[in-house]
Amino acid sequence: MSTDAFKFRCILIRIQESLSDTDRQKLHFLLGEDIPGQLREKESLSTSISAFQKLLQTLKISEKDCTYLINALEEIQRHDCAQRLKDYQNLIEKNIVLTQRENSIIQTNEVSTLLYELNMDNTADVMDQSITDEV
Repeated sequence: MSTDAFKFRCILIRIQESLSDTDRQKLHFLLGEDIPGQLREKESLSTSISAFQKLLQTLKISEKDCTYLINALEEIQRHDCAQRLKDYQNLIEKNIVLTQRENSIIQTNEVSTLLYELNMDNTADVMDQSITDEV
């Protein structure tokens, strides 16, 4: 499991721990057909974690996109939990952009090195050719 996935699951656990049974009941109702009926009927911490697991398995949420869950949490007036996920998602998006920039810089450096080496090879070939021509 990646570090991002682990952190995301930790946040999901913290959110579940902060929800009341009434919050969980509302959340399960909103999630509707996206979670199995036996999970919708119970509002315990363990069934809510199982509900999140189902959302992860069906790719309704992921560590890179949890918009679906953010919207559901906002609808049950748990803006604090939704904000926790938004903050996490923003951090992940920034990390993705930074990683892409780093990869771009690495690729640019590799291309520059390759071009330099090709130029050096061509310079050596031209010098060899001019020496051969002189002889």
